[in-house]
Amino acid sequence: MRTTLCILTAVTTAVVSAGCSQSNHTASQGDASSGTPQSQQAAIDGVVAIYRRTIEHFPAGTTFDSTRYGGHGNTTDCDDNAIGDEVSPVSYQDLRDMRVPTGTDTSTLVSRLGDVWTSFGWKVVEKDSAPRPNRYATTPDGYGINVVRGYPNADSPTLAATSPCFDGNLINRDLGAPVVIESTGEQG
Repeated sequence: MRTTLCILTAVTTAVVSAGCSQSNHTASQGDASSGTPQSQQAAIDGVVAIYRRTIEHFPAGTTFDSTRYGGHGNTTDCDDNAIGDEVSPVSYQDLRDMRVPTGTDTSTLVSRLGDVWTSFGWKVVEKDSAPRPNRYATTPDGYGINVVRGYPNADSPTLAATSPCFDGNLINRDLGAPVVIESTGEQG
């Protein structure tokens, strides 16, 4: 359990760090000059769009499932140095298990996810600081997504996606994303 928590903490930290970086790219959701979502719903929609675009490159029946992580994403402070009542910018993040047929090679899945993201024109790297195999991608509008070999079940890679940081006053705890996103197999 401690190993799982440490790995998820490392994945979350890396995703939030990538998602909160400054971006001069055009945003698909929010302020076109900064990539900043203008609402939590825009941040959620951006994260879900990344998952949907990705999963369609896999066979029908493949799912990205957030059940193990509470079935919804959450917001995380982007400024660890906020003081007192100061409202820190936040990012929206969403963790999921990639469910595939039993016996599918996890290392191959991680590599294929990286190839899919590269085909979108996203910057993709493998990090020494995370369990290998892994791939971390950043979209032109500042969203981030990564995959690491799943823990504790190596048959299920773990994905994490995050939005760019946005105004912490926009948090709405009544919003959520679909618990399961499933491939239709159209491109897979």
